[in-house]
Amino acid sequence: LAQDQWGQGLMGEALVPIIEYGFSDLGLDKIEAHSYSSNKRAIHLLEKVGFLLEKTSEDNHYYFISKTEVNKPLA
Repeated sequence: LAQDQWGQGLMGEALVPIIEYGFSDLGLDKIEAHSYSSNKRAIHLLEKVGFLLEKTSEDNHYYFISKTEVNKPLA
């Protein structure tokens, strides 16, 4: 996403339907995501839409959302 588009909620608007598509149309049970530990905006977005922190390493955060979690309101 271009830097001039940051902070407008566009990624949140895009991520929710992508998650729903993964579960409903592709039949996934779990979706995983990764972010660099320094990318606080990405971490906030993942947590906001319902991803749960699975583990961290020195430079990375690893998240997941399961099909049961998607039943909670997203974003």
